[in-house]
Amino acid sequence: MSEPTYIEVWEVSGNPSGNRLCIAYTESDCPTLDYLIEFRNCMAENYNCKLEYLIRTEEIGQTEREDDD
Repeated sequence: MSEPTYIEVWEVSGNPSGNRLCIAYTESDCPTLDYLIEFRNCMAENYNCKLEYLIRTEEIGQTEREDDD
Protein backbone atom coordinates (compact mmCIF):
# COMPACT_ATOMS: atom_id res chain seq x y z
CA MET A 1 0.00 0.00 0.00
CA SER A 2 1.13 3.52 -0.65
CA GLU A 3 0.33 6.35 1.69
CA PRO A 4 -2.36 8.93 0.92
CA THR A 5 -1.54 12.24 -0.71
CA TYR A 6 -3.02 15.42 0.73
CA ILE A 7 -3.78 18.39 -1.50
CA GLU A 8 -4.36 21.78 0.06
CA VAL A 9 -6.01 24.52 -1.97
CA TRP A 10 -5.02 28.00 -0.78
CA GLU A 11 -6.30 31.47 -1.61
CA VAL A 12 -3.15 33.54 -2.25
CA SER A 13 -2.19 37.09 -3.06
CA GLY A 14 0.69 38.31 -5.19
CA ASN A 15 0.89 35.25 -7.46
CA PRO A 16 1.15 36.39 -11.08
CA SER A 17 -0.35 33.05 -12.22
CA GLY A 18 -3.61 33.38 -10.29
CA ASN A 19 -5.20 33.61 -6.87
CA ARG A 20 -5.09 29.89 -5.96
CA LEU A 21 -2.21 27.61 -5.08
CA CYS A 22 -2.40 23.84 -4.63
CA ILE A 23 0.12 22.19 -2.34
CA ALA A 24 0.48 18.39 -2.38
CA TYR A 25 2.30 16.30 0.21
CA THR A 26 2.32 12.95 1.99
CA GLU A 27 2.84 12.18 5.66
CA SER A 28 6.39 11.09 4.82
CA ASP A 29 7.05 14.53 3.30
CA CYS A 30 5.61 16.37 6.31
CA PRO A 31 5.60 14.07 9.36
CA THR A 32 4.94 16.92 11.84
CA LEU A 33 3.08 20.22 11.85
CA ASP A 34 6.42 22.09 11.92
CA TYR A 35 7.49 20.38 8.68
CA LEU A 36 4.12 21.15 7.09
CA ILE A 37 4.29 24.83 8.03
CA GLU A 38 7.82 25.10 6.65
CA PHE A 39 6.77 23.31 3.46
CA ARG A 40 3.85 25.73 3.00
CA ASN A 41 6.15 28.71 3.54
CA CYS A 42 8.66 27.35 1.00
CA MET A 43 5.91 26.84 -1.58
CA ALA A 44 4.66 30.40 -1.07
CA GLU A 45 8.20 31.70 -1.47
CA ASN A 46 8.79 29.60 -4.60
CA TYR A 47 5.63 30.99 -6.21
CA ASN A 48 6.28 34.52 -4.95
CA CYS A 49 2.94 34.80 -3.16
CA LYS A 50 1.39 35.06 0.28
CA LEU A 51 -0.90 32.34 1.62
CA GLU A 52 -4.10 34.08 2.70
CA TYR A 53 -6.35 31.22 3.84
CA LEU A 54 -6.87 27.50 3.35
CA ILE A 55 -9.91 26.80 1.17
CA ARG A 56 -9.94 23.03 1.50
CA THR A 57 -7.83 19.92 1.98
CA GLU A 58 -8.43 16.83 -0.12
CA GLU A 59 -7.10 13.36 0.55
CA ILE A 60 -6.32 11.06 -2.33
CA GLY A 61 -6.70 7.66 -0.70
CA GLN A 62 -4.32 4.83 -0.35
CA THR A 63 -3.88 2.51 -3.27
CA GLU A 64 -3.13 -1.16 -3.07
CA ARG A 65 -0.43 -2.50 -5.31
CA GLU A 66 -1.08 -5.87 -6.81
CA ASP A 67 1.78 -8.33 -6.79
CA ASP A 68 2.67 -9.89 -10.12
CA ASP A 69 2.76 -13.57 -9.19
